[in-house]
Amino acid sequence: MKARTIASAFKEAVQKTPDALYCKSTTGALSYAQAAGAIQALADELRPQVEGQPVALILPNSRSFLIAYFATLFAGGKPALINHGHPEPTINKLLDALGGSVILSDKEHETASTRVLTDALVDELVQPVDLDKLVDPGSPEDIAAIMYSGGTTGLPKQVPHTNAAIVATMERGDWGWRTGANEVWLPVAPFTHIYGFLMGLTNPIMQSGATVIPDRFHPDLIVDLLSNENVTIFGGGPPAIYQGVMSSEKFADASFPNLRICPGGGAPFPLDVHRRWEEATGLKIYEGYGMTEIAPISINTEAHGVLPGSAGKAVPDTVIEIVDLETGDTVLPTGEAGEIRVKGPHMMTGYTGNPEETGIALRHGYVYTGDIGTLDADGFLTI
Repeated sequence: MKARTIASAFKEAVQKTPDALYCKSTTGALSYAQAAGAIQALADELRPQVEGQPVALILPNSRSFLIAYFATLFAGGKPALINHGHPEPTINKLLDALGGSVILSDKEHETASTRVLTDALVDELVQPVDLDKLVDPGSPEDIAAIMYSGGTTGLPKQVPHTNAAIVATMERGDWGWRTGANEVWLPVAPFTHIYGFLMGLTNPIMQSGATVIPDRFHPDLIVDLLSNENVTIFGGGPPAIYQGVMSSEKFADASFPNLRICPGGGAPFPLDVHRRWEEATGLKIYEGYGMTEIAPISINTEAHGVLPGSAGKAVPDTVIEIVDLETGDTVLPTGEAGEIRVKGPHMMTGYTGNPEETGIALRHGYVYTGDIGTLDADGFLTI
């Protein structure tokens, strides 16, 4: 990918295919040029307040989320992706720790200035875009997304990712789930989650693809969208999503003529889920592995090998090792189970304001995942 920042990747897509569909939901649709016009209007409005500052995005998966994210980048802000489903007390604690000047949300928040944004309000922002004035102020070293890792205890931890790290993430995702022209993506995971972020926000723009956004996850709804919206990439996620879709009464009689890539991740897949999905659709689920701190880590691919039940092989320029559980210092022999540690160009640099947790997760230049796994002689990782 030529672009060195996320905002410039979006702008390249606008320049390449201004009239192509960018995003669609039950509330309407936007072409790339229309989305860029709304982004430009919102960025111009926000810039005096947010330049150089964290900006909290507290929105459900929606067209407004996409516009808010890119408007923040073009305004020079740092988007912090806070889960819309968190309880209010958790959201308030995250906002306190973030210290942002502006919140972009579908409702007012008392802790900071809120710019209320809905799909209807986004439609009001649509204007002809002036690409000469839609300037990306970001550099590869600037923060492109502040994400949150739940961890095992306490408040979710801030994980800032630079443009360079996210671009490297996008490239490695595309290495595993190779995309082409005219792709239509159907993401299910929240855009605030690393998997939903990749499947719904970053990777679709690499080839000027379209994103179809469901209101919610409901098996019948997903079957209808797969059938009726020419979906080519189903950002399904964990096994429960695929099991849910197959449980729909509509599934047996449905056909998905355009569907060709079915990524999986988030939890190990039972072999039975692989078998049933392939028997029903003729398509494999390409299972991968990643986490907020570094994603993807490994992916099953047609080009480099598929081993059902495994999480695939390491993505390019990424090292996966299995180490002893006691010290984490001894690399174990092939086939022996231990803690998975990884390093690559798309790994985090630490948790903001949390040196203790950073010291636990980052050691010897590796991210220690806390997951137990094995590597076989061919390099396949099994969790």
